[in-house]
Amino acid sequence: MITAQTPSIKRKDLEYVLESLMSEQLEYGAFAKKFEEKLVERVGCRYGLSVNSYYSAIDIALEAINLQQGDEIIISSFAPAIYLDLLLRRKANPVIIDIEENSYFPSAEQVERAVTDKTKAFILVHNFGFAVDDTPYKERVPLLIEDITKVPGCFIGSKKVGSLADICIAGFQSSEIITTGEGAAVFSNNKKTYQILKSITGNSQDELTQNYKISCLIPDINAAMGVSQLSSLDHRLELRKAIGQIYEDSLIKGRASCLIQKENENRYYSDFPIQVKSPLKDIIDFFKRAGIEVIRPFAKPLHQIIHLPLENYTNTEHLYLSTLLVPINSNLMKKDVMHISKNLSVLF
Repeated sequence: MITAQTPSIKRKDLEYVLESLMSEQLEYGAFAKKFEEKLVERVGCRYGLSVNSYYSAIDIALEAINLQQGDEIIISSFAPAIYLDLLLRRKANPVIIDIEENSYFPSAEQVERAVTDKTKAFILVHNFGFAVDDTPYKERVPLLIEDITKVPGCFIGSKKVGSLADICIAGFQSSEIITTGEGAAVFSNNKKTYQILKSITGNSQDELTQNYKISCLIPDINAAMGVSQLSSLDHRLELRKAIGQIYEDSLIKGRASCLIQKENENRYYSDFPIQVKSPLKDIIDFFKRAGIEVIRPFAKPLHQIIHLPLENYTNTEHLYLSTLLVPINSNLMKKDVMHISKNLSVLF
């Protein structure tokens, strides 16, 4: 079975991990600091802090903006459920909005209509490697948080994705284009915001406030793999792009389709989503018989999880019922790429 999401791990990654183990520095240390330096350079933000999980990254980002009970956070329904979980745990009010037609993002106008005097921030998730210009959003919301997990270092025109955000988040789970096994990072161009993030992370008690910090800094062993992953990221992205373009050529022959990046925007082939006309179960079974795993991007969109009216989320519903992710890992063998491509061309 060709799996849908497999980590791209090379021998060089293992060598970095071994070096970390031999240094006997398992907790946050030299590799973690080096990882942060390389991440900041890649992403284009002034400050970065690496942590032990995607959950921790989102958690400290919400802490850094001083999210209070009853504060409203605007977020698209086509987003990872982990955001909804953390917002509800903090007793904030998620304001879930639909996406724009033929897009993976809400429009700036949709976001603006959702803003109230209780709005704290808008969370913009760059889904599947599609990068959207953040300028129109920044102008309409009090605070902008961007999830750049799928597009670290991607350009929109002359600026990098997330450069206007108050806080950026990137996850490094095993299925992502940068993986540390588990781990994530939080970025900001604002020194004060960075100092807040630093002040709430660590392993010791704050002697002045008597508050315990959140112990969530990334272990050096994970950061070591991240340092290696960053050194080969551009090469792996080029391989993914070549695979994606083969898939796109095949889709022209079949009945499935994919969204095309807009002319003034950019794309990483972090994922390869396709939209199909037949029921998803039939398509999943079709690929399974061919030895190919395809999966839904999200188990459920956010509006379904908290039982909001489906008629208010027609565009999200359409994508949820028609979108699957196809394997596009840079480690795929040529024969596997051609096998997947062949099956894409005959979708019914």
